[in-house]
Amino acid sequence: MHALEIIQENLKTGFISKRSDKSQSYRYISNSLIGFPVIISYFEIFPLKTIKKEAFLKWTDIYTMIKNKEHLNQEGLDKIKILAKLVNDKSNLNE
Repeated sequence: MHALEIIQENLKTGFISKRSDKSQSYRYISNSLIGFPVIISYFEIFPLKTIKKEAFLKWTDIYTMIKNKEHLNQEGLDKIKILAKLVNDKSNLNE
């Protein structure tokens, strides 16, 4: 069993995919709001220590805003868009 499979099994959410056709690397993805609390709890117990920590904190803010329905008004949606751009720009999550 590979490390990502162990993570997926422990978190009981998400899936694993290959990053790109040219890469031999894989990534764990969770795109369900149902799985987010489990992931947040995991990283609260085992905190990230690199630039990914900053991305995670912004990502957690976005999740909280959506949970609080702030995405349903333009001001909240605009703030979420700004935070999402910062997560992606700073952490290279889309590479």
